[in-house]
Amino acid sequence: MRPKEELVLLIDVDNTLLDNDLVKTRMEERLDSALGIAPAARLWEIYEDVRETSGLVDFPATIQRFRSTRTTGR
Repeated sequence: MRPKEELVLLIDVDNTLLDNDLVKTRMEERLDSALGIAPAARLWEIYEDVRETSGLVDFPATIQRFRSTRTTGR
């Protein structure tokens, strides 16, 4: 009996299926409106830190760290 094969599909949408720059611009506009300019800027700082340390974009980790800094003041 053969072992069950798993299908793994990887899709790279980096500026192929999505205009990443436009998506980020629209996110920035909405975050500025929802959070205010200074908190939104802090969120993007955290986003870049998470991206640099992990090597990938991790919005859940970014949001979690952002929320913890808002409640602790760090």
